[in-house]
Amino acid sequence: MSEQRRAWTRPLPWVLGGTLVLLAALALVWVADARAAAERRARDQLERRLAEVIEDWEQRLLGAMDDAVTGAPLPDDARERQDRLRQRWPWFDALYTWETGRGSRGRDTARITWPLAPTVERPEVLSRVPCLESGRSAAQSSADPDAIAAIWLATCASAPEAIRLVAVTEAAATLALADKHEGALAILDRADPDGGRDLRTAARIGLPPYRLAALRNQRAASLAALGRGPEAAAVALRNGLDMTNLDAPDAGPLLHLVRYPALSWLRREGAMSDADRLESALMTAERRVAAWREVSARVVADPPSGPSTPVPRWSWDQYSTDPFVLYTVWSVDGSGAAAQLEQKALLAELSAARGLAAWRPHLVISDDRGAIVAGSRRGGEVVVSVDLPRTLHWIRVGLREAAIEAEVAEATRLAWVPLVIVLAALGLGLSALFAQTRAVAQEHALLQRQRDFSTRVTHELKTPLAGMKIMAENLEIGAFKDSAHRAEMASRIAAEVDRLTTRIDEVLSVAREARVPDPQEFDPEEAVLGALEMWAARLEAASVALVADEVHATDRILGDGRAVRDAVGCLLDNALKYRRRDISDATVWVELRPQPGAVEIRIIDNGLGVPVAQREAIFEPWVRVEGEQRGDAGGYGLGLAQVRQVAVSHGGDVRCEDGRDGGIAFVLRLPTVPTATMG
Repeated sequence: MSEQRRAWTRPLPWVLGGTLVLLAALALVWVADARAAAERRARDQLERRLAEVIEDWEQRLLGAMDDAVTGAPLPDDARERQDRLRQRWPWFDALYTWETGRGSRGRDTARITWPLAPTVERPEVLSRVPCLESGRSAAQSSADPDAIAAIWLATCASAPEAIRLVAVTEAAATLALADKHEGALAILDRADPDGGRDLRTAARIGLPPYRLAALRNQRAASLAALGRGPEAAAVALRNGLDMTNLDAPDAGPLLHLVRYPALSWLRREGAMSDADRLESALMTAERRVAAWREVSARVVADPPSGPSTPVPRWSWDQYSTDPFVLYTVWSVDGSGAAAQLEQKALLAELSAARGLAAWRPHLVISDDRGAIVAGSRRGGEVVVSVDLPRTLHWIRVGLREAAIEAEVAEATRLAWVPLVIVLAALGLGLSALFAQTRAVAQEHALLQRQRDFSTRVTHELKTPLAGMKIMAENLEIGAFKDSAHRAEMASRIAAEVDRLTTRIDEVLSVAREARVPDPQEFDPEEAVLGALEMWAARLEAASVALVADEVHATDRILGDGRAVRDAVGCLLDNALKYRRRDISDATVWVELRPQPGAVEIRIIDNGLGVPVAQREAIFEPWVRVEGEQRGDAGGYGLGLAQVRQVAVSHGGDVRCEDGRDGGIAFVLRLPTVPTATMG
């Protein structure tokens, strides 16, 4: 290839590599854009689907609210409807109704019609009951608790049940204060045999729930004092759940009895699951009382103004971490109704609604303050969110970014196909670029070796040719009259011709095909000994010791014995050239050893050695190891190339290893001919 053409083609691999890198970068940009577009599409689709699910759920919730508050039922009907709705919907808690009437001063006033006003004891009435007055007098005049208790029970035996409960409570308290808990329990059991009458039923027949709840707590206290803890805890749990099931007006004054002593008894007995159950019911009852107060104090007192048919209103307890929700409806006549809902249970149903169940691991529900009130707290940022405009307008339902991964995965997979193709092309292109760069470097090294070879050959040929020319010209002009001198000149010319012929043969040997043209079996020992015979005198003249104690008989080799002999001679010549001249014990060791299916010929010296990094390159043509004490070695760097050619032509190999004392060892390994065995 001409230098001009080579200069023109050198940039081509770099242009190709740069083009492939640019294509890969463009493909990456395209994949990123495709993913971003897929994410936008997925986000838009998810937002539409989420809005549709929310709209459907809100429509069903509004239908449920219409069923709950339609009409203004009478108290008995309101109680029945409330109980039915509680069983139907876990998020429904209470129903409230009211009506507007003309007050004593001629102004419209609102009145709660459900729930009913609380059933309470009136102290001014109780203070005028004769039997209770007798009991109080006995308690002040006597120190015998049994006598006092008997008077309480006897004097009120025929009184109405509400009065008898007061007398029973006082009698049991008198005995309990005197540590007579067995007697107190007997009295309480007779008054409330099985505790089966719930407090709501008691309130309906005029019995104050507070009195009956206090009586049962007193029974639990006596059981605990007698060491009957599990029984006391069971009574406390049943009584506490009964109190929390009351409607708000009756429950309000009793809730402190639930927290203490009922909850404390349960925890003291280790009934933690029962305590958690009662505490959850207590929190629900507290929200019910708070909602009733909200309806009584604010909703009823602030009727809507404007359209003849007011729009239903949604509100919530925004100051609570577990708020209640109120759905309020007013009629044109001024009456109205409200439904109290549990937000936590309502949002739990929303999370399980049709269409949202599949997204539940990625669903997040937050309020207008940004606080998460339900759903997942992990999964990345919220990428899609929808509010509830018709119902819980302070709530937003969102999906975290993990929800769109499945939607985007397919689009991303398709987008990666062309990128993989481009990357594969890029890999191939870079491999080709690397191979081309390496080839260029090898070509450059080869050209440099060729230049060095040309320089050495020119020097090696011009020097003897110049001498031969001078000697021939002297002979031509008759400068040597003596026949002996003429014969000497002719002999020297012949020697120089032989030297040139040897050098030319070395060059031509590298160009020969790496095969043996007419292989014959020969004894490798004879080849090694033949080389030693030729080189022993030269080594001795250079003061290099030759040691050949490890030359052993081996199997025969199929090939060219003379070529193997010359290869061994080249290695001996190499040891001679690169001996150390600063030592007195320069030595060359020659070994011939049999190996399984092969023989190994080792030429070992303690000379200058070969750097590890160059032990492969020295077998290439025209490669020499340059350095101190090596410049006068001569040669073209063809000897070791010829040795490897001989090894390859015989199916073997040659390698370079550490020698002795910093020297080098060449190992020539050749396969042998299998020895026939007698059957």
